[in-house]
Order: sequence, then structure tokens, then C-alpha cells
Amino acid sequence: MFEYIIFEPQAPKIQQPEWKRGILSHHLSNQSRADRAEFPRSVVAAAIERSGGICQYCKKVSCTTTHHVKGRGGRDGRGVLSNAYRVCGKCSIQSAEEAQKQRMERIYPILELLSVAAGRSLKAGEIRLIDGMDDREVAVFAKLMSDVVLSEAIDTILTGNKRRR
Repeated sequence: MFEYIIFEPQAPKIQQPEWKRGILSHHLSNQSRADRAEFPRSVVAAAIERSGGICQYCKKVSCTTTHHVKGRGGRDGRGVLSNAYRVCGKCSIQSAEEAQKQRMERIYPILELLSVAAGRSLKAGEIRLIDGMDDREVAVFAKLMSDVVLSEAIDTILTGNKRRR
């Protein structure tokens, strides 16, 4: 009915010699990818100075936010001045929507090709995988997939039947 748990005493911790304590304290750990993507205050200040306080997108109203030219998720999305631009709130929303639209236009042919080759619609994770590729990777992948589909079509025409998967 009742279950008893017996706690065994733990072995005492071995004390570290004095000469080992703090031996690596002078080493700084590397920043994470997320930390490298954040804009330091000095970069934000330089971006404001560069834009003159005016939105770099519509060039009409004062800017309120700092955005990444290349997204934070990619390898090039660092928080440096060359990757920063200042925009107003309205343009911030418009630029995000346009960026998503441009990404989908860029990868749509590949998604269509993969869907036809697989004989089914693609899953969300598969679409995210393709969406995460940079332009060069997308071009290489598109060429590879078109070669695969083309060789499959040629094989089907020559032999009269599809390969079994």
C-alpha cells in the first residue's frame, strides 16, 4: 500500500584545490546568435544619425524603430550598422509584409516542384526549411530538384513506367 523511498547519502563533494578555482574566470564566453543579432545602443545611435531621424522607407515622417536589412534568423542578420535601417511604425508593418511576400515569390517555384515530385502538398516544416535557405542555397536546391524531376520524366518516357519508391 505504501511505498517507502530510501535516500542514500551522497558522497561529499571533493574540494577543488585553490590553484584551480577561478582559473578560467578571465575568459569571456562567446555571444549567442541571438545576442549578435541585437543592435547595440551605439549602432542604433549611428543609424539614427545616418538617417537624420527620417524614415528610410517612406522618407516622410520621423523614424521610430531599427530594422534588420537581412533578417535575424539568417547567417547575415547581425546587429551591425551596415545591416540596420530606420523606419516609422507604418513602414515597419509594410516592409515586413513585403519581405514575406518576396520570400514566398522566391521559393514558390521550388515548393511547386517539390509538391509535384512528392505527389502531395508540402508540410509546414518542409516549407520552413526551404524558406530558411538564402538565395544561393535556394538556387542550388532548385537546380538539383529540376534535374531530379527531369531525369524521372525522361526515365518514364523511355521505359513507359514510373520507378517504384
